[in-house]
Amino acid sequence: MRGAAWAAFSLLFFANYFPAFRWMVARWDEPASYMSHGWLIPPISAFLLWQRRREIASLPRGPAQASAWGFPVIIVSLLLHLTAGLADVSSLSGLTLVGVLLGFVLLVEGKPTAKAAWFPILFLALMVPPPEFVIDKLNFSLKLMAADIATSLLDLVGLPAIRQGSYMIFGDEKLAVGDVCSGLRSLLALLDLGVLYAYLVRERGRAGVGAALAMAVPAAIVGNGLRIFLVACLVIAFGQAAVFKPLVGSWDLHLFTGAFIFIAAFGCLYLAVWAVDRLSPAVSGREPVPRAEPVQKGVPMTARRQRAWLAASLLALAAAAALSESVLFKQVVQGQTDLARNIPRQLGAWQLVDEQTATPSEVQGLETRDIIKRTYSDGREYMELVVAYIAHSSRKSAHAQEACLRGAGALVGSIGKVSWENGRVNGKLISIDVRDQREWVCYWYKIGDTYTADYLASSLRMFLGGLIGEKIQGASLVRILTPEARGESQARIESRMQDFTHALLPELKKALP
Repeated sequence: MRGAAWAAFSLLFFANYFPAFRWMVARWDEPASYMSHGWLIPPISAFLLWQRRREIASLPRGPAQASAWGFPVIIVSLLLHLTAGLADVSSLSGLTLVGVLLGFVLLVEGKPTAKAAWFPILFLALMVPPPEFVIDKLNFSLKLMAADIATSLLDLVGLPAIRQGSYMIFGDEKLAVGDVCSGLRSLLALLDLGVLYAYLVRERGRAGVGAALAMAVPAAIVGNGLRIFLVACLVIAFGQAAVFKPLVGSWDLHLFTGAFIFIAAFGCLYLAVWAVDRLSPAVSGREPVPRAEPVQKGVPMTARRQRAWLAASLLALAAAAALSESVLFKQVVQGQTDLARNIPRQLGAWQLVDEQTATPSEVQGLETRDIIKRTYSDGREYMELVVAYIAHSSRKSAHAQEACLRGAGALVGSIGKVSWENGRVNGKLISIDVRDQREWVCYWYKIGDTYTADYLASSLRMFLGGLIGEKIQGASLVRILTPEARGESQARIESRMQDFTHALLPELKKALP
């Protein structure tokens, strides 16, 4: 029965999670991926299981060891998986596969096996890339933090430097600190290695485990700051052309510094555990205290009950697989309206001077065809306007604009909040650098009479409205962009954007629900 159950489970498991696997592989392989190490997680989990194969093989099995708790674990995980499919949130779907797998181990193999295999199973969660809005928030903060560390180190060694947005300026050199220099890739990889290392040294006691976990984040952040400092020193010594010139394949000195610093940061994990061992000699090398197995309470599961739970679990997996294949993760373009085009060509003193058509990727990403991309001018300055109306039947509102700007090749220099029109408009103000040109972007979402830049709140309202059939009037992404003139202050730029917003709001109210 066990063999047949696992065979059926494997087929249904793959059918359920094929969209999530496809998404994960795409994220692992994309250029400048933060999760390229995701390929290593499944083999590591498999190796950890293989290491404990004799111990697991010797554990008792059978209906008496099986746990009925496996069924609710599977059901809850599948419900979250279906919810993720409706909302098209692949990261949540990927995490639920851990619960489904662990629940089935409880039902088929029993609690002793699940207890022995819990870490290799849960470790699979680390192969799931974080959601894009989490990536962007971490990426920006880590980038500025590492750049500030590098700037302080340059000042400390007598090389005056300043950070200006996404650039470090020292002497005659100007070094762009891109998103890939944020250290997020190293942070995610070191966190995974830290978790693995903490598991491997678990017999040294809780102090060693805590030291390995606590050191992962600061080692990655400080290590990346040192890396940027080292790159800056190399640029000062040899020039940017030499530092960024490929030496071996596509690898240049800049990339070699990243590999060196990562190895050094991982060495910090070892040193942290070593230091704990030295400070606590009684713990080091101590044999783990054997724990008595808890006495099983209640009536042991019979073979008949186990078959019933397995059948119910497989039926639930089959139903979820059918839904996954038919209606989930489809990203169907829902918005077929043309409401945004009702926004007039004249907005106060601003006159339309150019209009572009939305690209297929923008239509697919925003799940609507109701998009305008225009450029207005008041005779002196220019303002780019993007408005996308997303119908309430859509499963989500829009991507966080930090992700879109980064995907278009912009370097994000600063992110702030603004409150305009007596607090009616609460937007995000972002400075970006594109080909040495500084530009400023402000965006918000219009939901009825609410104007907010809270991406999660707008997405949740759109998603819940679509699920329960609420007759809400959809949401609109509104984004304005203006270039920064040489020597122009931020206050002057904000004043221009507020002037345009003041002329735009009445027209948004007329044109959009």
